[in-house]
Amino acid sequence: MEGAEREARGLTRPAAVARLVAVAALTQFVCALALGGRVHPDETHQFLDVAHRAVWGFGTRPHEWYAGMRNAAIPGAIGLWFALLRALGVGDARWIVGTVHAMVGALSLTAVVRAYDLVARVDRQRAYAVAMVLALWTPWQNLAFRTLGETFSALALLMALDAWERAPRRDVRVGAWLGAAFVARYPAGLFLLPFVMAYVRDRDVKGLARWAFGLAVPVGLLGALDAWVWGRPWHSVFAYADFNLVRGRAALDYGARPVWFYLATVWAFAPAALLAVSLRRPRLRDGGMPLAVALSYLAVMSLLAHKEPRFLLAIVPALVIAAGRVVTVWSPRVARAVVLLAALQSAVAAAVLHRTQVYEGDAVEAAEWVGRQHDVAGVVLLGVSHPGYVHLRRDVPVWGDGRNDVGAALARMEASPRVRGTRWAIARNGDAARAVRAMGWREVRGFGDVRVLME
Repeated sequence: MEGAEREARGLTRPAAVARLVAVAALTQFVCALALGGRVHPDETHQFLDVAHRAVWGFGTRPHEWYAGMRNAAIPGAIGLWFALLRALGVGDARWIVGTVHAMVGALSLTAVVRAYDLVARVDRQRAYAVAMVLALWTPWQNLAFRTLGETFSALALLMALDAWERAPRRDVRVGAWLGAAFVARYPAGLFLLPFVMAYVRDRDVKGLARWAFGLAVPVGLLGALDAWVWGRPWHSVFAYADFNLVRGRAALDYGARPVWFYLATVWAFAPAALLAVSLRRPRLRDGGMPLAVALSYLAVMSLLAHKEPRFLLAIVPALVIAAGRVVTVWSPRVARAVVLLAALQSAVAAAVLHRTQVYEGDAVEAAEWVGRQHDVAGVVLLGVSHPGYVHLRRDVPVWGDGRNDVGAALARMEASPRVRGTRWAIARNGDAARAVRAMGWREVRGFGDVRVLME
């Protein structure tokens, strides 16, 4: 019994889990410091700013919230935390956003624990190394502490997979966790398909009924929440399906990519070394439900015209688990190579993201600094996207121009009757910053490649 509880490196499960959690937490902390910003604007505008608007009375409102394509479950939970912070007198954006990231990050540490357990049910010898790959994997850990539907749906899926493989199977919990994944992000409804097919294949009518009951609880609560917020049960589900599937507006408004996009990019967003090893004489039966969910999700999502890298990241933990389970060519040497190559690939990915400022960490930091100044009457953005009022923390007009036309943006600010006081500009260094300086504005602070100027 003792031998079965120990890893190849002599680690018991508690010791292995403790190390994995510590490494994952450290990876997230490094990502937060080095990358900052946001993986996608939805992180702010669909979640944090919605909660901020509900509690403090001001915040951005994207078109999804005008059309009713989002539900208030996660923004509502964040809003409760914001209400507590407001009652305690906390007003600094760094604390407001940082505490949310810390809580989501702590919740996401369960992913490496689930990865360890799900791989250990096939082969305990490789469970630690595979879970360590996920703990070190920058693309996932950089997403794991952020307020995006992809984060929450991925974590709920792992809980469902864990409940599915326990003996006896916990059908109600499986359904409930999958329902929670759907509430967090509607494309996570694709996770349901392999589970239904498994019940039908096994002719497990009672198990399917228990699963459906568990699923009905979060989905039913979603219907009640939508009825309260939007006036109709499941309004956000129907509005989302109409916009994305019926009218295909996501592809028209935000762009379409070829069907092979995820197949071509999975090597960048998932650990390539582990994927490569898993493709050499894989034992597909050992992949089980993690493999079925990962492949079915990627297949269906590939058929949809609008594709984004973050949609792929939502399935990366399950894909890592599946790859770790189907491997047949494995040894201590292979394990060390896979972990080291994953760490190297993660470091390169982090360095590229930091250098390119894809996540606009400098712009977000600049907005937070402007918001802490004594006199802020208005802000113009040039070459950067809207950081969200949760970062700015000032109920003032914010202007921008899609063509980075400095004159047009400043003219709109000049014409506004709301601007009575000091006006600020946050500009990407280069032509935009030089144009603002040429108009007599004074540069007062720099954040990486972003400049803060005041009139």
